[in-house]
Amino acid sequence: MSPESLRYYGLGLDNGLYNVSLFFVGTGFDARSSQIWESLGRRVFNIYIQGSLELKDFDISKEAGGVERAIRKNFVANVSENYLEIHLFWARKGTCCIPVQGCYGPLISAIHVASDFVSTVLGILPSTPGEKSKLGLIIGIAVPVGGVTLILIFAVFYIKRRSLHHIHDEDGKSITAVVEVPVIYSLRIGQ
Repeated sequence: MSPESLRYYGLGLDNGLYNVSLFFVGTGFDARSSQIWESLGRRVFNIYIQGSLELKDFDISKEAGGVERAIRKNFVANVSENYLEIHLFWARKGTCCIPVQGCYGPLISAIHVASDFVSTVLGILPSTPGEKSKLGLIIGIAVPVGGVTLILIFAVFYIKRRSLHHIHDEDGKSITAVVEVPVIYSLRIGQ
């Protein structure tokens, strides 16, 4: 069972051309060569990218050469408003009742989108080939230094807290335990 319509969005993209790869595997039906009634099912849908019809009446198992076989379809999409839209739409030309009553709409296994240009997103500077990023070095130094600093802070607080619990007598010797003894007062009248 799958929905009649699937929409996927890529948000926050740089404007430009992107290579879009859609990966499909035909599942849910028996092989057509088995010649049983369950093998008559078809999953047929249209593929729209950026609102433009790219493939009409796409049948996964027909294109892949059978069920349980993978197929990849490649497209080029022009992103002009910083988002990518991929829409898979069941145009009611496939199966609705075989092998069981339901909707056998679009089905997709994976989507891969890649640009051919260097991103200009703020905060991410493009690196030139051969130039190593210093981010790993900065993290490699900052994390251990931060960890050692925290350990030292906790050690100082622990030592101070411990020294507050020690009491010194007149000779300067440390008394490590203080025992409280209850004091009992009694009042006598008339003697």
